[in-house]
Amino acid sequence: MNQKNQLSPAALQHVERFGFFLERSGHPPAAARVLALLLIGPPSARTFEDIRDTLGLSKGAVSGGLKHLQQTGRVVAFKKSGLRKRWFRAALNPTDGVARFMAYSAALRAHLEEGLRLSADAEPDFTAALRDNIDFLGFLTGSLQDIEARWRLRQQEQRDVG
Repeated sequence: MNQKNQLSPAALQHVERFGFFLERSGHPPAAARVLALLLIGPPSARTFEDIRDTLGLSKGAVSGGLKHLQQTGRVVAFKKSGLRKRWFRAALNPTDGVARFMAYSAALRAHLEEGLRLSADAEPDFTAALRDNIDFLGFLTGSLQDIEARWRLRQQEQRDVG
């Protein structure tokens, strides 16, 4: 491993804590640690071997973690000119998580609406609760779209000033 890519003991502990947080958020254990490492940097990109050596994970764990992270759009792989090794970096798009949540929310809302349609004989309290959930998901999605639009406008204004 390249000496400049080594992390301090404090940074390694942070990777572990961050990885545990990501694991509790639904990522597989190895993928969570790999993503945590790539998000804290430096460097902004690492090779497979560097990731394996830094985290002390097996080849299989790193390979599976990177595959999961690439499939979910959280990590991108690339090659540097003249080098055979692949490099990996975190995909840092601040609105990706919001887009994933909105897609999940829309699918959940569609399922709840179908359930409401199919449960015409259900108790009024149950139907009212389903309607409230459907309404809330619609409200939340619209609010998130508004927030994202306002954020993008603010980003553009800051670029124009700076």
